[in-house]
Amino acid sequence: MTPIRITAARLSVILVLLCGSYACQDDNTIVVPLELSAQDSEGHPLGEVQVWANGKALGETNDEGLLSTRIGGTIGKQVTLTRTCPQGYEAADQSRTLRISDTRGANNKRRAMQLRFECRASELLAALVVRAPNPMNEPMAIMVAGEVVGQTDADGVGHVLLRVPPASTVRVELDTTSAPELLPHNPVRTFQMHDKGEILRFDQVLTKPVPPAKKRHRVISHAPEPTHPKLPMRIR
Repeated sequence: MTPIRITAARLSVILVLLCGSYACQDDNTIVVPLELSAQDSEGHPLGEVQVWANGKALGETNDEGLLSTRIGGTIGKQVTLTRTCPQGYEAADQSRTLRISDTRGANNKRRAMQLRFECRASELLAALVVRAPNPMNEPMAIMVAGEVVGQTDADGVGHVLLRVPPASTVRVELDTTSAPELLPHNPVRTFQMHDKGEILRFDQVLTKPVPPAKKRHRVISHAPEPTHPKLPMRIR
């Protein structure tokens, strides 16, 4: 019989394949399939999410947000999974922990362990819609955090696309300094962002007060008092 030479690399591959169905080293050490999925805050699949198990790289998710791999250890062992989100996203939490288990399905086939990750966008898109008609048809500057980001038209309508951090507060101000006679002066709206993009509506009617009518004073003319002719006086 001719001996078969097996390199160390081939031997490790054979052991991993065998450990997928049978115990290795002892009765409690197993290798189980692991299915990982990643999505953004709105539930969309997210690719290029890199995953590590106890500091060892497992790979990264594909365009469908999936990563299929294997993980080994003793039954009941806790494994800490960490991930790095792609550019423009950040991890919703630092790490996730799972416990290795040997769960069997039909035909005594080992079931894959599953875990889902979430990466939230580091910036959200917010569509700001301003409706602020005024009787002077005067365009107004739209300000966010003290900076001019847009302007309304003659009908008082303006649209601005903003990029803001999640869970931030957006302060929007309508600058009326170009028409100081309009009321209210420099109206403000505050919006609270969450973890998804939103439409921010700023509705404000600007008015121009009508000055009160001036009161007319009636001039009453008095008839002159009758004058009597002066008589000469006798001097004694």
